[in-house]
Amino acid sequence: MQYDVFISYRRVGGKEYARLLKPELEKRGFEVFLDFDELSDGVFDQRIKDAISASPVFLLILSRGALDRCVNEGDWVREEILHANRCHCHIIPVEFDKSFREMPAATPADISAIVGAHTWAQIDTETLLQESVDKMVQRRIRPYIHHEEGQDSSASRPAQGIEVHIDVDADCDLFRFKTFVSHLKAGEDNVVHLNPGKYKFVFVSTQEPEVRESMVYALTSDIACDFIEVELKEKVEEVIARHKEEEKRKSEEEAKNKAEEEARRKAEEERQRAENAELRPIRKGRKYGFADESGKVVIPCQWECAFPFSEGLARVLDANGKWGFIDKTGKVVIPCRWKVALRFTEGLALMLDANEKWGYIDKTGKLFKEGW
Repeated sequence: MQYDVFISYRRVGGKEYARLLKPELEKRGFEVFLDFDELSDGVFDQRIKDAISASPVFLLILSRGALDRCVNEGDWVREEILHANRCHCHIIPVEFDKSFREMPAATPADISAIVGAHTWAQIDTETLLQESVDKMVQRRIRPYIHHEEGQDSSASRPAQGIEVHIDVDADCDLFRFKTFVSHLKAGEDNVVHLNPGKYKFVFVSTQEPEVRESMVYALTSDIACDFIEVELKEKVEEVIARHKEEEKRKSEEEAKNKAEEEARRKAEEERQRAENAELRPIRKGRKYGFADESGKVVIPCQWECAFPFSEGLARVLDANGKWGFIDKTGKVVIPCRWKVALRFTEGLALMLDANEKWGYIDKTGKLFKEGW
């Protein structure tokens, strides 16, 4: 059975509007499917979908609460809307007596996008019923049916619209005015059916969604089929190569950061180990160094003289006969330039400089008091 119009409605709140609208459309020569009348034997799922596929026009009655349950997977109003969109039906949301107001905030994005992409038809059931139905028919229905009042609609209606073949070199999704139309496979004959008109198409790569191609496409009624070719593969490969390069750079940077962090960790462990170690001066030949409790040489014997550590620093004498301080790693932290150096006590050490002047320095070598 072929139909002109499929009426989708929510039984609670929408049944009365559906029953009102069907005879008005039938009076104007249209074949209308309404499940309440057509499916008396209880066979529902597949026949509903078949009826939608056989109807160029899909009327969605927006009664109060019509979309509330569309958040539920398997809800039949939701399923009908999605199937109508997949079948490329001309979708007309119909609002009666301005009772619907707006879509609920919880409406799923796919349903919101489909319903919101179409102008809503307004029906006034009080005083302008005939006028508002006529307006909807003339502007929104008849251009998609192509038959005159009183004529047998099944004899003259195009089955699904003009056949458009789309050749793509990379898998992508086709959107029409921001509404999903179909998934297109590379290397396959992808076919969509469209009514004559002007369309804005966007082809979005499924592998790399940032790759997209837009086009304005005009379809006239004087052709039986048409062909569109879309090239995305080269751009997709460029993006993939760029992403691989970015991943490589990121991986190398992470490896570098990890190595640096590991080096810092080991250096800190070594510093703490050295700081906590009990080191004592030792002498080999004429040079002094430091060894740990086991006798292992930790700081090589390279100084002319050395004293035990005090507050983490040890006095050492270089080959020029000048005193300075090293830490437990052997690093010189206060250069050897003093004639006399005493050990650190409470953060300060008494020193005698080359001018025979005494003063105190802190552990950074900063002079606090001098000249006496």
